[in-house]
Amino acid sequence: MYYEAAGSIFKAQEIYLEILETTPEDAMTLKRLISLCRHNDMQNDAIAMLNKYLELNGIDEEAWMELCDMYLSK
Repeated sequence: MYYEAAGSIFKAQEIYLEILETTPEDAMTLKRLISLCRHNDMQNDAIAMLNKYLELNGIDEEAWMELCDMYLSK
């Protein structure tokens, strides 16, 4: 999150992807990566990752609302 705050989105994305390689079930890291993509005009990537997240965490109501919002914005 430090690199996100510092504006180094590519470094933050790189770190998140490294974490997810070793622990793909890490929900918080995946949510941070989705947020990073969404707020940096990578909507398609964010939607794909959020769908993947919801396959594993189908009871996350906030995530469903976020996905709905992303689809409606397209």
